[in-house]
Amino acid sequence: MKAVNIFVILTVAAVSVSCLNSVGFESKFQANVTLDEFTDTSEGDIFEGGKVCLDRSFLSQSILLCNKASEDNTYDFGGFALSKATSKDELEVQDERYAVNCESAASGTVFAVFHNNPDVELGQHIIFYDYQYQMSTCLPVSCMVNNTKTVAESIKKYNETHDTPLEVKLTATGYTASGTETGSADILLAGPGKTEEARDSIVSSWTVFELKKLGDIDYIKFDIEFSDQVSIPELFCMDNFVADVYIKSDDE
Repeated sequence: MKAVNIFVILTVAAVSVSCLNSVGFESKFQANVTLDEFTDTSEGDIFEGGKVCLDRSFLSQSILLCNKASEDNTYDFGGFALSKATSKDELEVQDERYAVNCESAASGTVFAVFHNNPDVELGQHIIFYDYQYQMSTCLPVSCMVNNTKTVAESIKKYNETHDTPLEVKLTATGYTASGTETGSADILLAGPGKTEEARDSIVSSWTVFELKKLGDIDYIKFDIEFSDQVSIPELFCMDNFVADVYIKSDDE
């Protein structure tokens, strides 16, 4: 994976570190990537006065959110971008595409927007950045997910003209560095409602996506599956990615 750029913030919660005969180190902590550390940093405002940052990958607490620009050098991307755009904001067309389908981020003001872009080849979406160290592990715990405003509105329009509501399934699959699958988990972002009056259900608030079924991973891939052929872009919003991380190195 060749990213356009990597923006690094080194923040770690509940860290425990011990020296190993002065030739290595050990660290165990729970990463909670809220993404708000990427505003007002020493390198300036990455949003440059706007609401969306589309052109770089983001590394926080050993968790790398991957991003790759399209080959034609437009602002289209694959993987993750960062956004502050919400459904209550008055937005330009570009920013509106990456607005969350509610009035705020899950916490703070910043969240990630994932785009499974068929025009951008990107085989790894979240990487455990320190997997190369001996005995190191990363167990995803959960994250918060939501639809984008544009996707939610497109699903609603589909449902208004079809007998069966559109089902949208998000799947996260874990892998080792060698490409061996470690486990998977899925969640519905839209689907049939539970009553005749509420015939459809479209996620419009931040919802917990449990990820422990993935097991210890080196990287994660996301897939979005529609129950019918549609022209709706494969987008979802993510915030508060949590993982149990253990890093051990005996190297000098």
